[in-house]
Amino acid sequence: MLKSMMIGVAMAVFPASAAFAQAMPVADFLAKVEALEKLGPLAAVSPELGLLKAEIGNSSKAVRADQIAADKAGRKLAYCLPAKASMTSEELVAYFVSIPAAERTISVGQAFRGFVTQKYPCKG
Repeated sequence: MLKSMMIGVAMAVFPASAAFAQAMPVADFLAKVEALEKLGPLAAVSPELGLLKAEIGNSSKAVRADQIAADKAGRKLAYCLPAKASMTSEELVAYFVSIPAAERTISVGQAFRGFVTQKYPCKG
């Protein structure tokens, strides 16, 4: 439930603007998710939840903006997001958890790009 709230609207459609404000490491993101899960229903009013939602939202906007720019320039990317891309927070967190601990210093944005590449690879 918390994970669904965390991703919420940000995952339904990827808006086409914005960039990464500050690069949060995946390890920090996962630690915050774990701490919020321990809060149970109180997590819904935690400012940390907003921080995580913003991190995913900014990452999704950057990925979408990169795809639009690549399309306009005639370049191909490793991912091909559909117009109405969607994913669950469980999928995303599971992907982040699958990143080896020693590599969790990468930013949420970098990890999100890897997740999108895995979920929506370009065909052909």
